[in-house]
Amino acid sequence: MVTMVCTGNAARSVMAALLLRDRLGDDGPVEVASAGTLVLPGHPMSTRTRAALARHGLADPHHRSRQLELADVHRSSLLLVMEPSHIHWMQRRLPEALPIACSLKR
Repeated sequence: MVTMVCTGNAARSVMAALLLRDRLGDDGPVEVASAGTLVLPGHPMSTRTRAALARHGLADPHHRSRQLELADVHRSSLLLVMEPSHIHWMQRRLPEALPIACSLKR
């Protein structure tokens, strides 16, 4: 599994996960998930994210924000974070994630 990680799991990681799923196809070889480092759990994606995805024919009406947890680390082969501050968060809060975490290039 590849888990996309941002701060609130309402915009960047959600969009990145949907775009990657779209590229890999429904029968793709990799499961894709998303999570956040500082989440208000259970919130839908942002309206701006929903609108941007809709322009590309993508949607996930069932998405609800969720916190990155140790179980995600154990299920994932790769954690792709949106910015270096997410790696810093992992250093402090979830160091087990560091061996499989990397930052997307801006």
